[in-house]
Amino acid sequence: FFAARMFGGDGGVSVLGLDINTTGRVWVWTVTVESWLEAPWFGHGISAPISILERNGWGHPHNEVLRVLHQGGVLGLACFAVFVSGLVAMVIRAFKSVSLSACKRLYAHASALALSGWLVMMLTDNVLMYPWIALPTLVLVILAYQHRVA
Repeated sequence: FFAARMFGGDGGVSVLGLDINTTGRVWVWTVTVESWLEAPWFGHGISAPISILERNGWGHPHNEVLRVLHQGGVLGLACFAVFVSGLVAMVIRAFKSVSLSACKRLYAHASALALSGWLVMMLTDNVLMYPWIALPTLVLVILAYQHRVA
């Protein structure tokens, strides 16, 4: 099942000679970039639909960076980069705590794993649109950060 799901389908991207199934995402990403180029600095707005995507059954571009870029432009993407960099910095600071108890170490490791998965998922989906993915990750990062000195 997994091999067919990952390496079958449209073969939209080739990495090291392996054709990877992108299930039409390459087309969606291309349309999103073309639409973004119409308003590159400030984007099209928070809930701006990409009409050609909606006409073809896609609700969003399945890439968090492209969604932010389309909606907020270069300015929005810069703000988003600051937000994500802040989360990464919080996790790094949690690990740099002088003495980590077992509980604090657990929070630090859990937040690092969750944030790593979150960042990878951003490439193929819109994780901020799903509260069941975004909120637990943010809670773990905050817990790890607040336990760094407590």
